[in-house]
Amino acid sequence: MTDRYAKAVEQATEALNSGRFEDALNEARGVLVLEPDHADATLLQAIALSQLGRTEEASAAFVRSVTLAPASAKARYNAAVHEFNAGNRDVALRLTNDALIIEPNHASAKDLQSRITKDGSYPKLETPGVQVVAPRGPGFIDKLGQGWIAIGFTLSFVNAAASLGQTAMMSGSKAYQELQVSQPKELSELIAKVSAITQEVPALVPLGMLDYFLRIVLLVFLVLDLNHRRGNYVWLVPLILAGCCGFSWVILPLYLVFAVLMKRSSS
Repeated sequence: MTDRYAKAVEQATEALNSGRFEDALNEARGVLVLEPDHADATLLQAIALSQLGRTEEASAAFVRSVTLAPASAKARYNAAVHEFNAGNRDVALRLTNDALIIEPNHASAKDLQSRITKDGSYPKLETPGVQVVAPRGPGFIDKLGQGWIAIGFTLSFVNAAASLGQTAMMSGSKAYQELQVSQPKELSELIAKVSAITQEVPALVPLGMLDYFLRIVLLVFLVLDLNHRRGNYVWLVPLILAGCCGFSWVILPLYLVFAVLMKRSSS
């Protein structure tokens, strides 16, 4: 390895461990343009693709990495982590066993072997250097699978029911209709009329509390999902704005449909 390649590999490794996966991918590919059979750069490219959620491309890159470094336990171990995170446990276990044949004392491979056969928690991806890269997002999301998406839609539906239910109840309230006819001129008068509405329709208070609670839950759900998918956090802007107007339940389903379609188009 020339000094030029060593620096590029070091920069790619640093980018991976800093969570800058696009930068790591670009650095690795810069080396591969000049030296297509560079084993470390190929492994770094595979790890970066995996962390970016580009599963098929990452799988192909890991196959190439193992081919270029047949005696590398590290290459097999990282390939195993990727396949395990992708849900291919049989392939992951085979690669892990191969890594342990090459390097019987590989601690991370032993740990992965145990996790595959036991609790299914997520290991770390090793880079060619001594540092490691954190796994992609919370492990429980992958464990839930399509159930996670169903939870998002269910929360949105319940939020919609709570929000629209409040509107329907208020519209049918005599005190609310009077409020629409005669607009209060003072704050104390407005408070009195609102109080009259809640007294006429007691269910508005718990329903309103549920509505606001669900808006927060939907926000937390979106943050977790964006972190897991390495998505664009710009999605938080319309959700927060819609939440201020009581329409969080509109934005999250749109996001989930978009995320599912993007995942299918990339696979």
